[in-house]
Amino acid sequence: MVLAEKILDDIESVQKIDASKMLSLIDALPNSMRQGWTAAESAILPKTGVFKNIVVSGMGGSAISGDIVSTVLRDKAQIPVLVNRNYGCPKYVSSDTLFIAVSYSGNTEETLSSFKKALEIGAKIVSISSGGEIKELSLKNNIPFIEIPKGLPPRAAVGYLLSPILNVIFRLGLYKRMKDDFEETTALLDQMCRSCGMNQKFRENEAKQMAARLHGKLPVILATDGTTAAAALRWKTQLNENSKVTALLSVFPELNHNDIVNFSYLRSGEHNFSVVILRDEDDFGRIKRRIEITKSLISGNVGGIAEIWAKGKSLLARTMSLVLYGDYLSVYLAVLSSVDPTPVDVIDKLKKELLR
Repeated sequence: MVLAEKILDDIESVQKIDASKMLSLIDALPNSMRQGWTAAESAILPKTGVFKNIVVSGMGGSAISGDIVSTVLRDKAQIPVLVNRNYGCPKYVSSDTLFIAVSYSGNTEETLSSFKKALEIGAKIVSISSGGEIKELSLKNNIPFIEIPKGLPPRAAVGYLLSPILNVIFRLGLYKRMKDDFEETTALLDQMCRSCGMNQKFRENEAKQMAARLHGKLPVILATDGTTAAAALRWKTQLNENSKVTALLSVFPELNHNDIVNFSYLRSGEHNFSVVILRDEDDFGRIKRRIEITKSLISGNVGGIAEIWAKGKSLLARTMSLVLYGDYLSVYLAVLSSVDPTPVDVIDKLKKELLR
């Protein structure tokens, strides 16, 4: 812990390792959300009608935005929000679907495939990108298009990708308190940028402390379906891409029907796991009970369990508080391993191979 504190509180050293300035992009999350909301305000949306479902189609950080919206609207909207991470469209996409195509580059091939299929079907489409073929197709077909800034690693554009969807949901009257929740969320994230950001010293910075705990370990993230699972998936992907580490994810209550067994057979000191549970005050009562029992049954086997509680009043605020915490954590963990968080060379190589 002492060495981690020395490294993470040394601004010059951190900036040297974080050469591409991922930390600065994370600091910008609340403002990028505000800018994304504003960018969506001028879009001419499909005429308000009776939608049977909402489908957000995207990959990576774009799809995470859909997961967050699905979480937020789960107990608020009268129709389901579904996320499509694939080519083409599921059979339930129809002319009564609000189809939101999200691709930071505008050239994500899976999203382009689903976008074109949604056009054929006649779904009510809104598109979000920084340009690319999605922009071209949208303008050509008179599809409402929301343009966001270029030049970012897609995973660092989550604020720009998420907030236009929230704006569309609000303007179409699908959740009338969305603007209030959005304003609470961005104000909370402003505060968290100060409490978790680089300038906050290790001893008062929970994200730095958690990075020290996870350093050299294989993170195991436990979350709850319907509340913290979307944020947990963001944690996993950020640990994968920024920290360059393998991370495991399991979700209550399902994990009580399988993973709890293998956890119970672990022996502390004979493995490299470090377990973190993401908690939310709105977890169903029986889920809270399950979490406490699970902790009592496996904590000794896994060498203890850390818990991170969501902050804020609205579910949007609480979800994004966990997202921002995980984003900072992932960069601090990369710094402790002397790894620049930004490059994802193997993904770039894969894309080049697909173009051959």
